[in-house]
Amino acid sequence: MTAPYPGPSARLAQVFGWSLSTGLLTSFLALVRLQRRIDLDTRIWSWLWQGPVGRLLFRVARLLLSAKSIPPPATHRPTELALAMAAEQLFEELPRETRHQLRELPDVVRRLEQDAQKMRQRLEELNDALGGKGNDGPGKLGDAVPGAPHDRIVADLETERNLVHARLADAVKALETIRLNLLRLRAGSGSVQSLTTDLGLAREVAAEINLLLEGRQEIERELG
Repeated sequence: MTAPYPGPSARLAQVFGWSLSTGLLTSFLALVRLQRRIDLDTRIWSWLWQGPVGRLLFRVARLLLSAKSIPPPATHRPTELALAMAAEQLFEELPRETRHQLRELPDVVRRLEQDAQKMRQRLEELNDALGGKGNDGPGKLGDAVPGAPHDRIVADLETERNLVHARLADAVKALETIRLNLLRLRAGSGSVQSLTTDLGLAREVAAEINLLLEGRQEIERELG
């Protein structure tokens, strides 16, 4: 006995099922391609927490938790890292032709970020050696018995600290300038030429940091 031939409703259900499966697969592949270009996860979560649902959850949390029970942030994102991430994301959102014209931008941004991190690390080392986070107050070297060699070492370290701090500020400023001009370019008020000029200035900052690092390495080799 042969099985009954499916009616129009059954055929329509089959067609609908195949169409739905194909649509879901196509959407998934599109999301995968989009995720490769931009930080899609961050955008989705940002939209969620900054939207009505996120505001409602924060209001509920404030009612249930006291201010003292909220722990401090577990991590701190350095300024240069946040600026570099923002610049790279803005760059990926530009048209393909514009990205090609500014194809050196990602490498320059990454180098600036790495150089700024090196300067930040060296600044922390110098602050620790001088016993403070700023330019004031006695520290490990400041607590020692004053004398000509001691004073000369302290003066050299303070000079280096001021120079490192200036180079860190230059790198952060260059990253911020690139980020702002990328925003202007996306909004239609900026130009590729302006960003090309920014990249040239950023390379000069990176070269100065490189000279500072090379000088430090040469001194360490002589002492070691």
